[in-house]
Amino acid sequence: MSSFWDAINAGHARRGSGKQAEARVEFERALSLAADDDERAEALLQVGWSLCGEGNHLQAVPHFEKVPALYACDSYKKSQGQVAAGNCLRHAQTHAEAKAAYEKVLTLPGASPWHKSEALLGIGNVLAGEGRHKYKEARAAFERVQKSDGAHLHHVSEALPILGISGLATVLVDYQEKLLWMGILSNAVGIGWMLWVLSGSKLPLLMFRSKVRNHKAAL
Repeated sequence: MSSFWDAINAGHARRGSGKQAEARVEFERALSLAADDDERAEALLQVGWSLCGEGNHLQAVPHFEKVPALYACDSYKKSQGQVAAGNCLRHAQTHAEAKAAYEKVLTLPGASPWHKSEALLGIGNVLAGEGRHKYKEARAAFERVQKSDGAHLHHVSEALPILGISGLATVLVDYQEKLLWMGILSNAVGIGWMLWVLSGSKLPLLMFRSKVRNHKAAL
């Protein structure tokens, strides 16, 4: 086994023991030993994930974004790196940058369908997190997850409940004013009815007695 894979395996062993910082050192050593773009991509991904494990999401982003730029790198790793960059930016609450990173996945030549559906799910989550004025756009992204070629069942199942919530929220936003007026009107009717009863009107009592008589007659 090459020195590169020795360093990669050592990094995984450190990570498995919960030692993310020590794992990152091993993966950085692997990066210095990489012989081709595929090995560089593997090492960059591992360094990035170690930084994420340490909570340094923004520091991880440049490592992930270097992967798609590697000329001879496998296309699966390229889209994997770009998705990982979007995930880190979303965790760091930098929504505009996260959305832009996810959108790059959709235009990467040969990008994995898994990563495309994950990117669409990420875009939907970012938009939904920006507030109700973005719910329509979020819903459109979640619908694209369902329709995308090769979408994984895992991503579709994640999108479905959010799709339902965003759909309900969209309806509420669209009909917000009408619902408000309906609420005001129903309150006014209720208050008027109570005032009428309290004023001493005998009509409600007569109506009740009539219903009782009709019920007894039916028996």
